[in-house]
Amino acid sequence: MDISKYDKADVLRVLYDNAKPLGMGFLHFQSGNMSREEASTCLKHGTYFDYVHGRVMKVDFSGNELDTRLYNRDNGPDAAEKAIGSLSTCTQTIKPKRRIRH
Repeated sequence: MDISKYDKADVLRVLYDNAKPLGMGFLHFQSGNMSREEASTCLKHGTYFDYVHGRVMKVDFSGNELDTRLYNRDNGPDAAEKAIGSLSTCTQTIKPKRRIRH
């Protein structure tokens, strides 16, 4: 999947938010969502994520093409595409207001 039009921190964040704890990941599971700042920090330390706080990820951010097969295998059919698709919806519906100066 092409992720070149997105900020990688946003992609990591939505994938994390929609990922499930799996296997021994239950021992490390943390509830709640990931902030954009936390996602940025994670990406500074590496580009491949197997598990993050117990949630199964199996994604590599080294390029602009994201292989979603393993993420989808463990999180459900088209789970990555649906999560990343939510970024498109958000960016299209939230537009800054223009101010008119007199």
